[in-house]
Amino acid sequence: MIGYSAEIEVFLNRLYRPLLVFVLAAAVLVSCGEKAKSSRAAGDELFAKAYEAQANGDYLASVRAYDEIIAKHQGHPNIDKAYFMRGYIRFENLNDKAGAIQDMNHLIDKFPTSDLVDDARFIIESINSGEDIITRFKQKSGDQ
Repeated sequence: MIGYSAEIEVFLNRLYRPLLVFVLAAAVLVSCGEKAKSSRAAGDELFAKAYEAQANGDYLASVRAYDEIIAKHQGHPNIDKAYFMRGYIRFENLNDKAGAIQDMNHLIDKFPTSDLVDDARFIIESINSGEDIITRFKQKSGDQ
């Protein structure tokens, strides 16, 4: 009986070990997928919080929300917008020109294909020229 039991044990090890590894791997992948989904949802919630704070005129709270997005959600598909919006608020509402330029340059350097790169360059040029963004935009578009 001992030989028979050992044969069964070998058979079961050959069958169940790969199955166990597969099940554990699948559980890890599902868990990672759920974390990615929850991370995306958490990032989306922070974007909503940042937009709401900005709309209510609470610019510091908006910047703090963007800070959190940037610190914790680098993989978020809209991370470039977080840098842009934080820089825009720093310039337009908080008079933090150095911080705004830093955010815009980061956006340009790290996300060169972003649809916000031209706008970031425009804001940097506006800051460096000392002109109001609206005035520069009107001059650039020929609408004076």
